[in-house]
Amino acid sequence: MAQLNGFAHLFTSNAVPHLVEATSIQQVIDDFEARISKLKFQIQGLESQVREHRVLLSPVRRMPPEVLGEIFQFTIQDCLEEDVRSSTTNLVLVCRAWYRAGQFTNRMWNFVSISKDFLPAVSSKKLAAWFDRAGSSPRTLKICAGDGIRPCRCTTDETTQCSLPTLLVVQLLTEGPSLHHLSISCDTARCLQRLQDSLVQGEATKSRPWDSIRSFHLSISSRAWKDSTDPASFIFDHIPKSVTSFTLDLPCVHVAFSRTFPGESRRLKIPLPNDFLQRLTSFTIRCNWHGTQIFSALVHCVNVETLELDFNADASATDLWPADDPTVEHLTRTGLHLPQLRTLRLVKVAINAIKFFEVLRAPPLKKLEVWSPLSFSTAGFYEQLKASIQVWLQRDNVLRHLCLHNASFYSDDILQSLLKGFPSITHLTIEAPRFTGLHQEARTRRDVFAALTGDETLPKLEHLELLDMSCDNINFGRLSSYLMARRLREERGEDCVAIKRLTLTYEEGGDPVTISRRHQKEIEELRDGTVARINFSQKRCKIRRL
Repeated sequence: MAQLNGFAHLFTSNAVPHLVEATSIQQVIDDFEARISKLKFQIQGLESQVREHRVLLSPVRRMPPEVLGEIFQFTIQDCLEEDVRSSTTNLVLVCRAWYRAGQFTNRMWNFVSISKDFLPAVSSKKLAAWFDRAGSSPRTLKICAGDGIRPCRCTTDETTQCSLPTLLVVQLLTEGPSLHHLSISCDTARCLQRLQDSLVQGEATKSRPWDSIRSFHLSISSRAWKDSTDPASFIFDHIPKSVTSFTLDLPCVHVAFSRTFPGESRRLKIPLPNDFLQRLTSFTIRCNWHGTQIFSALVHCVNVETLELDFNADASATDLWPADDPTVEHLTRTGLHLPQLRTLRLVKVAINAIKFFEVLRAPPLKKLEVWSPLSFSTAGFYEQLKASIQVWLQRDNVLRHLCLHNASFYSDDILQSLLKGFPSITHLTIEAPRFTGLHQEARTRRDVFAALTGDETLPKLEHLELLDMSCDNINFGRLSSYLMARRLREERGEDCVAIKRLTLTYEEGGDPVTISRRHQKEIEELRDGTVARINFSQKRCKIRRL
């Protein structure tokens, strides 16, 4: 204040400071700014200490190792290649807490994938140690010995060492830890035969992991077998008897057979032993060969509960269910009996092959999943699907859960016509539908909710899932009214139940929030819980009413 006494009169007047006063005023300002800077520095230091001390109270420090382990699960892949295994190891070396969480989470260590290039270099002891951390969690081993690009030459050259039966693979399957699931990808059936021969040569009296696997996935990318006398055709005879879940990927018809005569595949049998098929409870086969070999094998799948048939076929393919085929004639007379079947998945099935549903003798299905065939126009496919399933339903069967994946419809009235044929459905899933109609009228009929509207459409539906939807195929103006109408009909005692759970997700890149602004009233009703609860994200929208 002593400095202010020299120019205090300036605060109460408009006088101009003379040179000495101006110099004194500037010195005071510089002093104030220096003190401010010093205080700011002290404040920054105190704020830094506050942050450091606040970390000590962070909820993350109290996070149970089980929760940390679940988070770790989202950061790693299911089947771990060599480079990803290193990343997982580095993850648990961050700190002691993360290490304990990693050791506690057995599922982090129960998946291993070995590619063709790493097979000669990986140590069996290191993999065994990796699997030991899995504890009692079911272990999965995936061996990728074929890529279809550089086919193994063991079929044409007996002196060439096969890429599959390496010392590492043989040791893992004979001396390694127990396995629940084994996946083998190889170029030819001959590769698996050589591996089986190596296992027989090294067979010991003690139990081997190979003998106890429960689930087996075999993928052959280039060549199958020549005929029933080919030694490679006997590979299925030597699959362990413990296997109850089997997935078979056969090479594409144009790769395994001549491109000029793909019909050769019709004469080649799939030599799956009857007793092996009878043991299966889960069976998946992916095969686009010509003929009815798949249906011939299904006759013996009397204990299968989950069945997936992937024909990778065009909708117009005609040789998968020919009326004059002996197998088709036999099944038409006797029926296809699958008494334990509960879940059926049909992937890219041709129109005429869907007729097998008419001869199916199975209990009420818990779930039917359908993927559209490879065709731009699939109207005939869904008409045949509806007709064949209705024949099956007439035998006192019931369908509760229907899933339509990558479905293609000319317009929403085609979808509505399909759904009207299944009044018993309580759970419907539609994933990534496409509406392909190009005419003006069809372009205005691309709304999924329009297909669901109607007194005769799915009166018992309780759970609706619309997944990976395009914003152009959802009209929010219909959403609120659709949900409310079903609730009112239920309250009036009509033959209709309210939607109890609805899940809606959008395809990547969609922005439902922006598009739905023109339906602000309906959105507010959903947000307020009048009809349902709704949560938006930038790329996905989920609506649930529990």
